[in-house]
Amino acid sequence: MLLAISAVADDSFFEAKVRPLLVEHCGECHSAKHGVVESEFNMDSRLTLLGGGDRGVAVIEGKPEDSLLIKAIKYDIPDLEMPPDNKLSDGDVQILEQWIKDGARMPEGEIVVNDEEGIDFAEGRKHWAFQPLSDSRPGKTDSELIDYWIRRRQRRNGVKSQQQAYPEVLVRRLALSLIGIPPSFEEVEKFRSDPTAEVYEDLVDNYLDDPKYGERWARHWLDLVRYTDTTASWLKSTAGAWRYRDWVIRAMNQDVPYDVFVKRQFAADAMADSEAGDMSALGMLGLSPTYWKEPRLAPVVLETVIAEEWEERIDMVGRTFLGLSLACARCHDHKFDPVSQKDYYALAGVFANARILDVPIVSKETRSAVVAAVAEIGDLNRLIQREQLSRSTAKDKTVYDQRIEQANQRIAELKKITEADVPKVPGIVDASIGVIAESADMSKVVFDEDRMVDVALQHRGNPANKGEVIARRYLSVFDSQGNHFRNGSGRQELATAMFNHSQQLVARVMVNRVWGHHFGQHLVDTPSDFGLQGSEPTHPELLDALAHRLIANNWSLKWLHRIILQSETFQQGSEFDERFAVRDPDNLNYWRANRRRLDIEAWRDGMLSVSGLLNPVIGGEPQELSAEDNYRRTIYAMVKRRELHDVLKMHGFPEPTGHSPKRVDVDTPLQQLYALNSEFIWECATHLASGHNFDREDVTAIEPLIQNIYKQVFMRLPTEVELRIAVDYLSTVEDPFERLPRYIHALLISNEFAFVE
Repeated sequence: MLLAISAVADDSFFEAKVRPLLVEHCGECHSAKHGVVESEFNMDSRLTLLGGGDRGVAVIEGKPEDSLLIKAIKYDIPDLEMPPDNKLSDGDVQILEQWIKDGARMPEGEIVVNDEEGIDFAEGRKHWAFQPLSDSRPGKTDSELIDYWIRRRQRRNGVKSQQQAYPEVLVRRLALSLIGIPPSFEEVEKFRSDPTAEVYEDLVDNYLDDPKYGERWARHWLDLVRYTDTTASWLKSTAGAWRYRDWVIRAMNQDVPYDVFVKRQFAADAMADSEAGDMSALGMLGLSPTYWKEPRLAPVVLETVIAEEWEERIDMVGRTFLGLSLACARCHDHKFDPVSQKDYYALAGVFANARILDVPIVSKETRSAVVAAVAEIGDLNRLIQREQLSRSTAKDKTVYDQRIEQANQRIAELKKITEADVPKVPGIVDASIGVIAESADMSKVVFDEDRMVDVALQHRGNPANKGEVIARRYLSVFDSQGNHFRNGSGRQELATAMFNHSQQLVARVMVNRVWGHHFGQHLVDTPSDFGLQGSEPTHPELLDALAHRLIANNWSLKWLHRIILQSETFQQGSEFDERFAVRDPDNLNYWRANRRRLDIEAWRDGMLSVSGLLNPVIGGEPQELSAEDNYRRTIYAMVKRRELHDVLKMHGFPEPTGHSPKRVDVDTPLQQLYALNSEFIWECATHLASGHNFDREDVTAIEPLIQNIYKQVFMRLPTEVELRIAVDYLSTVEDPFERLPRYIHALLISNEFAFVE
């Protein structure tokens, strides 16, 4: 079975997928660790692995099809078939091909074979990201804090911040950052006529109170938790994933404290203060990628499929909340961070007791009956599939037909409970998962709601090679006492442990994410890797102070937005200064605002907004992005896990197969072709044009027309040159209105509209 593989820009793919393969199948003959290096092909470092041996270069970065290593494991060369005893599975070959395609990343100088010397947790706790938070300038008010630390470093590096940006630039930047929609000309003029701190703070508060704020910032969150509107077809889910998306939007708008926000997504069903609507939060785990469990597979193969699901969930949790690549510890102790293999299987035990299921959004009293019915339907559907497989090879099909008919009758009865106008979300419930052999060629996946289990450590990540059973608990580097999780699956205890034992790391990670979205660069350049291989913060004191105060302010994200946006650092201009660029070419000292390209959501939503086409309805079922009548914000466009819309894909929207810490900058000719030929953009242009009536025979009416259009599109008046060009273009034809949509189209696809200063 081939599982989806997503490329990453660090060493985690090598650690989680590639190293175990090389250790198991190649290390014995091609590592100096064993004292023998056959054919002079040493895999102990990236340099020697790529270099190859006496048969030539082994790996060509980015070109698996030309790499000798791939040809050898595919048995394409008769006298070079590796490993010689047994050919690798198609899935293993795919892993190595993907690794080479993505640049064959691996830690330089690290031997392939795991030394297995254990982890020094005491030493690991000394890492800066795991240290307690400190606010070394507690006397500085919130409004002074950011500028104090930024300017302190600027002075050391010979640069300084610029003056405040022009009103139309600053207010547009503020609006796009907070609500993802351009401001109105009136909002800009209000600040232009009275550019005081009070007016600016009112704008900040108004945007934070605007329901569009939740839509903007919910999308940032959905990138992290690999949101999709579609679930695996074999799950036969009838629930609405969009209810989870809408819950995130509401939570953002209500400024639900971040710690509560996180805990609900793990265990809303177990929290005493959860309301019925909070069950939608379980969609974070309920929408996890899930793989088909073919009944005609050996139990150990099904266990491998299930182990892959554990790994995906652990990886998402580690990267999203802790900024750690926990999945690297599935096959061996983490090579860099203080995370042991036992830690990994302690967390795996939590997800080994968590079943993905449609969860009703109703009161606790009603919920249990619906959940039980949904679970039984799932069990019956799997029974039908197994019976159909057995029936296909049986001479007497009568007994199988009877069982299938009985199962379908029972499903019909149960659906009276599950489909009685009960809204549901793909969620999660406590139930241990197991695999048993039914016959020589049939296996069965079973769930048990009454018995929670711990899982055994799997040597080198292989379910066929189990070790000791590991009790469910939190990571040892944070909880040295190793307190066991005893409440159901442990989902709620896991979420609580993150805030009880590692809140300093959780706070740093979230502050860094919010900062990155506002400035276009992060204080820690690896937002989902705060481990020993990640980047160190450019402003550690500032990061700590913000994280410390975030906790003190009840984990309020709106509080964090306010003090970031009210800083002079955020409000400065973006003009280029050659002297400072020489001293700080990457702008690590924030001597200017970064000029950034809008993401696809803000770009598309902005066109809808300025053209007057935007449908402001919040929430609800998704709609195909290219549907004729789709004038809703892009967050409501249908997102399919395996079939991402081409327009989203070409503009850097992340694949929803995995965690995405930040958008990848994409600049291709396809984007320009789309801008020139898009029916959607043309419709926005024609609709905006149709909203302006003027005397077509009066040339003097063109100037005020262009001024009004500039107010709508750019929140400013045109310059004399821009006005003259527009008048010349529109007045040289008999009917200026014929050309007006083309002119507006040019404005909508201009750099000024596509970028934020």
